[in-house]
Amino acid sequence: HHAYLFSVSVVDANTAHVIGDKSTYTHTNDGGKTWRTRTLKVASAEAIGADQELAFEDPVLYDVEFRDANRGYIVGEFGKIYYTEDGGETFVEQHESLMDDSVVDILDLPTLFDIEFANDQHGIAAGLDGRIAETLDGGKNWDFVPTNAEDFVDPFYSATILGDGTRWVVGASGQVVRADSGVAFAR
Repeated sequence: HHAYLFSVSVVDANTAHVIGDKSTYTHTNDGGKTWRTRTLKVASAEAIGADQELAFEDPVLYDVEFRDANRGYIVGEFGKIYYTEDGGETFVEQHESLMDDSVVDILDLPTLFDIEFANDQHGIAAGLDGRIAETLDGGKNWDFVPTNAEDFVDPFYSATILGDGTRWVVGASGQVVRADSGVAFAR
């Protein structure tokens, strides 16, 4: 079956990981001669109803970033953040820590379109509703951070984080927010 593909993360001359629509995950270890494709299913500990389970079944995956041959992250619909430390053989969910006072239930988590890491610990993800999430511990805990963009609810599509911790995020209505390391975002 064919699916829209949205992102690729190339580790080296032989290894690449690709994600897309309908939870499609495919990767190659031989420079693209062969690909192993599957629907990314992650066992969830969440207690959700049958109707929610249908929505959760095949979330669209929008971005993938591998830090090295083993460790990688994927983000997508419903605030999904997946992490692997075995080269994509298995993934665990990391988005539960995004549940805060602004999110009533897990299905209200905004879709995330981009994930980037400056180093093994400091990462950023950006998505719908003008939301930006950060981690300082390699994704064990994620928190939404204020953007200081008043009444901004358009999506953020791309985020970059530099080695010194400086962050840039851009959005749908021409919005650009920036923050130095350890400092809140400003317009």
